[in-house]
Amino acid sequence: MKGSDLERLLSGREERWDIQRCLLREAEAVVQVGLNLPGLPKRVPGGSRLVEAVAARFEENLGIRASAGKSLENDAGPVALLAFRSVQARRLKEIALSMEEASAWGRILDIDVVTEGGPLSRESLKRGARPCLLCDLPAKACARLSRHSLADLREKALELFDLALKEVVTSPYDGPSPCCKDGSSTTGEPSGR
Repeated sequence: MKGSDLERLLSGREERWDIQRCLLREAEAVVQVGLNLPGLPKRVPGGSRLVEAVAARFEENLGIRASAGKSLENDAGPVALLAFRSVQARRLKEIALSMEEASAWGRILDIDVVTEGGPLSRESLKRGARPCLLCDLPAKACARLSRHSLADLREKALELFDLALKEVVTSPYDGPSPCCKDGSSTTGEPSGR
């Protein structure tokens, strides 16, 4: 990875963290819906549409609209950040995990739940480690041992991504209520999505 690629990736992640902090000022938890695509680029055609469709499904599964949020695409990839009040973070994480585990392509989803205390882990819900894209071993163990080439992992992830696009992206989604440019979050009633 080139230094400039790494800098842009880290800058994109920092932008996400800034928005999370903004949203957490007025919410108990933020759900971050993104993609788990090995390698670069993190931006792929249709990525934002898939993330937004998954975010809409998350709200449907929860039965509650986010009180505020933001959709973003930068060098860290597409993401939808949804803020929730009066919903237990554990419940949000359970829905996130069920969506990640519901289909083969769910393995490319990266749905995190973040609170003031930090992100909730799979382990906090007594769930096993995320499986590798290419085998049934834990993904972190495979990465640590370099069991698979980055090219093979990326190829499999993009195959699953194409499958997800075909299955999920069926209707437009106009996104969560925006986070204000001045750093404060939009609150009140959800936008007319």
